[in-house]
Amino acid sequence: MDTADFDRLAETPRRRLPVSEIHTDRPSPARIYDYWLGGKNNYPVDREVAETIMALAPTTRTSIRENRDFLLRAVRHLAEQGKSTSFLDIGCGLPFAPNVHEVAQSVIPDARVAYVDSDPIVLRHAHALMERSDPQHIAVIHADLRQPRRSFATRTRCASWISKSPSASCSSRCCTSSRPPKNPNDS
Repeated sequence: MDTADFDRLAETPRRRLPVSEIHTDRPSPARIYDYWLGGKNNYPVDREVAETIMALAPTTRTSIRENRDFLLRAVRHLAEQGKSTSFLDIGCGLPFAPNVHEVAQSVIPDARVAYVDSDPIVLRHAHALMERSDPQHIAVIHADLRQPRRSFATRTRCASWISKSPSASCSSRCCTSSRPPKNPNDS
């Protein structure tokens, strides 16, 4: 995929979501996750739900942090082994340092990372992150896997990018690795 294709895949940083789509009076899974990681991008309603869950499952916060640590170790390992130069983070959540692109690009400076999420507040934060980073190597994609037809179009665009180089996809905080076929007709 060339730079023009990558730009079409990514939403431009100038496209803003209406403030009306961001609800701080309702809990958000991304903000709850942010709270469990120790982030600052959450609200009282998110913290209340997070604490209720932790009262029922006391190891939640530890599990979430270990899961995040695993994700970043897996990204670093795949990049160091030369097994991945492109990363697709599906359901990326709110940016939380270090981010997938920071880890991947610390090993492979021109690694490409596409962040995919459906949460409006996540997209706002991701766009801000992209503006401060390298937009030629970072994409922010608005897609919801609960809307398969719409998500299929996104997956189709991503597939052409991913199939050009070794890639890794992260979904629900699980990381899997894939290599492009030696012969494109073998896929």
